[in-house]
Amino acid sequence: MFVNPRLRRDAAPWHHVQDKPRAARELARVLRPAGRLILRTGFSDHMPRIWWLEHFPRGLEVDASLFQPLHEVIETFTSAGWRVASFGTVTEPSSGTLGDMLERLRLRTHSVFAYFTPDELETGFRRLEQVVAADPGAPAPADPAPLLTLERP
Repeated sequence: MFVNPRLRRDAAPWHHVQDKPRAARELARVLRPAGRLILRTGFSDHMPRIWWLEHFPRGLEVDASLFQPLHEVIETFTSAGWRVASFGTVTEPSSGTLGDMLERLRLRTHSVFAYFTPDELETGFRRLEQVVAADPGAPAPADPAPLLTLERP
């Protein structure tokens, strides 16, 4: 495991890419030989335990359903000429406190929020509010994430 606070957060999430084989081919086309692509994403069979998702009914299950299994992602890229350089976990340091994190989560910027029922959202936020109320100034936990590194031969 390693920590890299400079990982880009503005790249398009892989699970939102509609035509993944085409995207893998295009990435291979534009990246120089021996170039590397770092794919920081969830895989349905390698999901990290995100602390706040555990407070939502079906949170971890719903989140995993949004992602492909690792072997499918690898097949997409190897079919486009890539090779796997490594697979591991990156831990992103938290930014701020539990209170800060709760306010960001209320914006519902994570894809998973669109898949919760209104009751699940209400229950999840109520549970989170109880946890945060106990110590709103506590540092938010770091987020682990799978990291697949691919290389263009």
